[in-house]
Amino acid sequence: MCTVSFVANNNRVIITSNRDENINRPEAQEIETIVSESNTRLYYPKDPSKGGSWFVTTDSGHTAVLLNGAFEKHNPSYPYKKSRGIVLLELLKEYLPISEFEKICLEEVEPFTVIYYTGKNLYEIRWDGSKKHSRELSYGQAHIWSSVTLYDGAARNKKEKHFKDFIAQHIPVTEKDITHFHLQNSTDMENGFVIKRSNGIQTRSLTQAVISFSHIQLTHHTLADSHTISKHIPITSSYQ
Repeated sequence: MCTVSFVANNNRVIITSNRDENINRPEAQEIETIVSESNTRLYYPKDPSKGGSWFVTTDSGHTAVLLNGAFEKHNPSYPYKKSRGIVLLELLKEYLPISEFEKICLEEVEPFTVIYYTGKNLYEIRWDGSKKHSRELSYGQAHIWSSVTLYDGAARNKKEKHFKDFIAQHIPVTEKDITHFHLQNSTDMENGFVIKRSNGIQTRSLTQAVISFSHIQLTHHTLADSHTISKHIPITSSYQ
């Protein structure tokens, strides 16, 4: 849930997420599929401990990725009423997730950021613990985000610069290029792209959606055992 990138080129969108979590938290072992009341089919790596997810895509091509925290690191106020991963699922189950975000009650939900791609637009939505924020981003520009709960401003800026340099050197960029970028090894185990901190927080997995006009290729790769799950998802409906 902690480093996310977005790239659009060659009529495809590539959304990639590194998940940094405590080593004691169970890792997703499957790509779950559910059908919502609005007849939307959702696909996501299921978090065994909370039942939600940090990365959800649908048969309409809509994809959303969760990061912990909003604009700055917050002091947790446990217990929270609902998991952020459950909130992400609730949003994507709706016909218009952006409208649902404005309506949904987020009291007693920990702050979060969601990157949401509709198939036509790209949004960044945030809950800071007291107020909702949303803005539309440039679809034609590459973007990267890092969780504010794990990375300070200097670390986030360093990652962003590295990402911009990488994109400039890879035109057009492929999903393999992006995967390699996200999984690059470095000597910085605290703030690199693949981390291994002494407090037990590590980069546990990489999830990627490659979205074209006709289908989505969803891949989830766990780092500890190099286990990869892949799902080919036909896009069967379209809505904004």
